[in-house]
Amino acid sequence: MVTRFGDRSFNRSQNSILVHIMLDEWTVEVPLPEGARPLPIPTTPLFQLSWSVYLEPTMTAELLFGKFNVDRPLQDVVAFYRTQMVKKNWREVKSYGLTDTQFYFEFARESNNSTASITLVHPIDVTDTLAIIRYVIKHPYPPVSLPEESNDVQLHLMQEVVSAD
Repeated sequence: MVTRFGDRSFNRSQNSILVHIMLDEWTVEVPLPEGARPLPIPTTPLFQLSWSVYLEPTMTAELLFGKFNVDRPLQDVVAFYRTQMVKKNWREVKSYGLTDTQFYFEFARESNNSTASITLVHPIDVTDTLAIIRYVIKHPYPPVSLPEESNDVQLHLMQEVVSAD
């Protein structure tokens, strides 16, 4: 999902890595309404959108997360996701209005073991709708670690490259 490496922030934990992504790297699998823009977070300007990879003993999972401002009324955004997610072969699993100003969707796609949850909030005193999106793909394979011999070979090759300079 990350298309450009280089000077970008990321967080690493014992079994995962979280990479901050740009809007043009957002997946086409969970579309955004026209005019959607990442929610500005003043203290961490690149943290509005992220892609994480989790390495669990029985699987590897990817999580794409984003918070967006959408300059449309709540009901327009609800209608957008109802039609656009079906066009992308998603099945609506759950949906309900939490209040007059909040709506929740959950979609599933069995073909690649993925889910998408979308929470929409439209505060009364603003014109934008806030969309909070989580897209998860669970890969059925566990992470693969290289045997000890492979690590030794890679280290030896790296030393050769460094000493050749």
